Amino acid sequence: MANHFLLWAVLFAVIFGGGYYLLRSSHSIEYPKEVQDAVAAAGFRIGALHALTMALTLNTIGAEISELDESVQDEAVSVERIFWALQGIESGEAAAVREKLVEYVSVVIDEEWPKLATGQSSSGAEKQFLELGLSIDLLVKSTPQSSRNVFLLEGWESIGIAHRHRSFDMHEPVPAGQWFVLILGFIGTWGCFFVYKATVATAAAISVYAAIT
Repeated sequence: MANHFLLWAVLFAVIFGGGYYLLRSSHSIEYPKEVQDAVAAAGFRIGALHALTMALTLNTIGAEISELDESVQDEAVSVERIFWALQGIESGEAAAVREKLVEYVSVVIDEEWPKLATGQSSSGAEKQFLELGLSIDLLVKSTPQSSRNVFLLEGWESIGIAHRHRSFDMHEPVPAGQWFVLILGFIGTWGCFFVYKATVATAAAISVYAAIT
């Protein structure tokens, strides 16, 4: 993942820094100082808006990651809660719950997570969750007086809540308006440099700006 980000940063730096230098060098129009000052002022305002939008976007992504991490932790704690509630129970119903619990965790890790990463959902995880609930229900009915039943049922409900939150957090995109402003702001700021002569220093500054973006 880190290598991909580095590759994109280098690619943006080369495209926009080198693109500016080549395009600006291809024509020798000299813009008056008044035009340069006006464009510089506009570029400063556009750049400030772009930086603010970037900060808001990063904050949105950070909040989504935090919510996702919290839902995953809640789900893991709920799974552990059911596991410990089954300790010391050797009945066939308890064995079935353990089996369904292992199957659910396996499907989540091996099937659902890869699909969620590509924006898809997993029917297998939902199926295993329902089957886990049925097995817990059978165990509860076989031992109606057991004090562990509350922990088993609450654990299953908590898994369902955390599972739904996790799926929602994975599919919640950054608002399209923010992407639009980000792209427009970057292109606008980049375009403001074209009133100045093409120099290595200016191209390098644009490259750094593009890489950071």
